[in-house]
Amino acid sequence: MSIQKKIGKFIVEIDGKNISIHGDCNSNFGTIYLHNLERWKNHPKGQEFDWNRPQIIGMNWEYGLVPAVTNWIYSQIELMLTQVNLTNDAENFLETLLWVASGNEKETRDEDGKSPEDGELYEKTIYDFSDKFKIAVCDFCWNVKDEMLEIEGVEDELEKCSRSFGGNLFFSLTGHGCGFFDETDADAEKIESALFSFVDKYQLEDLEHMLCVDEETGKIDLCFTPEAIEKYREKYFNVRETETDNETVLA
Repeated sequence: MSIQKKIGKFIVEIDGKNISIHGDCNSNFGTIYLHNLERWKNHPKGQEFDWNRPQIIGMNWEYGLVPAVTNWIYSQIELMLTQVNLTNDAENFLETLLWVASGNEKETRDEDGKSPEDGELYEKTIYDFSDKFKIAVCDFCWNVKDEMLEIEGVEDELEKCSRSFGGNLFFSLTGHGCGFFDETDADAEKIESALFSFVDKYQLEDLEHMLCVDEETGKIDLCFTPEAIEKYREKYFNVRETETDNETVLA
């Protein structure tokens, strides 16, 4: 989703994680560091804490970064954290994950002679995942695809795939024996070579077995203690970063 605002002589646009600032005589481009959203949100507010605030915005240079512009950008980032709008890729990823996880649960119920209602994931939908889990999946799909599209020829091959990017991404990282590699109309080797240069081959191998429903909220998330859950979300949805050149970083 793209949003745009005229601020003084500048037209500022946020399109997903991409930022552009256009003025009378020049332009500036940058990005929102999605992997830092949660850390930035949870960091204490106030000038005394600014010295070690997580980096959230990177721009090519200083042009257009007047207070009114930066304040508006930050306000939109705050809004992103309160409204989780799932991308198509994230929806497909979550649908596939929930389908596989609920299928595993059904097998266990059948073996134990239990009814479908005894399953935690029975009648759950992708919108029952916690906001933090949904944000992590959105960021993961977005960052992986972004990195892959930087590699020459990958975009053309992805367009030839018969299944969704999100579904293929899940299956390719879980060891299920399907995913990008069995897309017969695309160069699967090229796609997987690009994918595995940013993530580990079996990074999501046990993810489908690690879901549970919070008794108080009814939301689906990882089955870890509150103290450990953030660490394991980062482990599952980690994307190896590439270096960015000539960026002006805003805290």
